[in-house]
Amino acid sequence: MDSNRFNQILVVDSIPIGEYNTAKRLFTDLQTYAIAYSPSPAVHYVRVESADEFVQCVMKCRKDAEKYDIVPMLHIECHGDEDGFRFADGSLADWDELKVPITELNVATGLNLRRPDLVDFAMTSFFADADFLRHCAAPHFKYHAQIGAREQRLSLI
Repeated sequence: MDSNRFNQILVVDSIPIGEYNTAKRLFTDLQTYAIAYSPSPAVHYVRVESADEFVQCVMKCRKDAEKYDIVPMLHIECHGDEDGFRFADGSLADWDELKVPITELNVATGLNLRRPDLVDFAMTSFFADADFLRHCAAPHFKYHAQIGAREQRLSLI
């Protein structure tokens, strides 16, 4: 099996109410593909309103990985900037705050988060903090982020 494996796609939604919800759209599309191209990974959706709920979600993913061998591909939809993730309720989870839970999930999944697909259609620059990525994953892999309709690559060598 490929070393970058997953058996679940988890769409984490924290798009503010009233904005076009790309997370719900993605989840619906992924469910359709999963049915059409069976067998495929389980597709799940979770709504988080705050930074605290997001950290709890990541901790639950870690526990599920350890107990049930569930290895998620996380797709996080929220706003953010060089300071961290900004959630639907306006709360911020800065990179230092996210380092421990993301690293623990990474360890629980056998370092499977070393090439995360980080997507944010809200025109933010999540990947701008290379130090956060260095702490959470092996630095010799390339990381991919899509911002709006354009794509950028960041090499952390």
